[in-house]
Amino acid sequence: MVAVVGPSGSGKTTLIHALAGIVSVSAGEIRFGETVISRLNETQRDAWRHAACGMIFQDFRLIEELDIFSNVILPATFSKVRVPSDLKRRALELLEKFQVPHRSGSVSGLSRGQRQRVALARALLMDPPIILADEPTASLDPENGDRIAHEFDRLARSGKVVICVTHDERLAAYASSVLTMHDGRLIDVNPHRKVS
Repeated sequence: MVAVVGPSGSGKTTLIHALAGIVSVSAGEIRFGETVISRLNETQRDAWRHAACGMIFQDFRLIEELDIFSNVILPATFSKVRVPSDLKRRALELLEKFQVPHRSGSVSGLSRGQRQRVALARALLMDPPIILADEPTASLDPENGDRIAHEFDRLARSGKVVICVTHDERLAAYASSVLTMHDGRLIDVNPHRKVS
């Protein structure tokens, strides 16, 4: 698990979007394993991201007209005509794990904290090997923030790559490395002991 920290406007969100292949880079190389993301075209990057990444956006990017459950299973609908029952079951389990109340109606009436947890459940639905999260605890109360930090730590210990942009010191404390950015540049890499 890696935490990316730094002041607002330092390029943290741009970095995570570049890592996900959402934005192209003009120099350098982005590689996950044998896949060089920066050499893929847009369609290939989209396919790679769908197969390999769980994305948690700072602005959540929920579909306002859909209900909670439909937002969570959305990634499964991109590649399947019908969503398999095991993914539907996983969606419900994730919502229960993150204590999102199951109710009908659109997500528009949810609190910011609830919306953040719906976005987290959606990101983890397909059990991706890479989780890229932009301020995943920013809208959460301390109890739910700790719950998410523990979940990211568990995912990292299970072999997932977890990269979090964060201002949350509690979340950063779980990271094995903390990268500090300033003015669009990486200025410090600090491996440290994680909380246990």
